Amino acid sequence: MGYFILIVALIIEVAFTFYAVRTGKNQNKVRSVVRITAWALFTGGILTSIIEWSFRWYSLFALLSILAAIGAIRLWRKNYGQKPYSTGRTALKEIALFMMFLIAALPGILFPQYEVPEVTGDFEVLTESY
Repeated sequence: MGYFILIVALIIEVAFTFYAVRTGKNQNKVRSVVRITAWALFTGGILTSIIEWSFRWYSLFALLSILAAIGAIRLWRKNYGQKPYSTGRTALKEIALFMMFLIAALPGILFPQYEVPEVTGDFEVLTESY
């Protein structure tokens, strides 16, 4: 699940970079909407048990929550950024954001979800109490 989330984040960030470079604008409104949607999908995955909520996802949830909050504030204030467009700044920002996604998703990659194997055989396990 960690690899899947990381690959989807990479695809989205690369698409945003190409779209911003192609249009020559920062596209902050579209980014805000997509980040709120990403947070909603991740939260929905947790609530429906598609993603097993554990320590593996705390950092990614925190990152998505911060990005969604920034996006919501930006949409609410209708402040889509006054900084002039720069291709270098856009590329550097996207690389930095992907690195943050990589660090946040790393526990999900290193400690993947698992299922307990079924018990087979007739062996009984005894426990002792002292």
